[in-house]
Amino acid sequence: MQSFIALPFSNIQELDKHLENVVERTISRALLSQDAKSTSTEERYMSRREVAQLCGGVTEQTVSNWHTQGILKGKKVGNRLLFNRQDVLKALDNLR
Repeated sequence: MQSFIALPFSNIQELDKHLENVVERTISRALLSQDAKSTSTEERYMSRREVAQLCGGVTEQTVSNWHTQGILKGKKVGNRLLFNRQDVLKALDNLR
């Protein structure tokens, strides 16, 4: 006898997209939640908002512009743009 589970998706594409979003959010959270116990050799990723705050309160758009201009290197994780903290600090030193 077969059992069926009712899912709130009308087709397999909706389920696929939902699962993709869940995985992207999970990966983003994992990268962003690296805590104080991480060592200095480990990578720490920051959101545009965190980078903006670190850079003295510039806007998130400025951070995006710096990325587009190649001043900051970022990684796309899903639809989020994340920056390595050490790379940001080096870029700030080069701007000074």
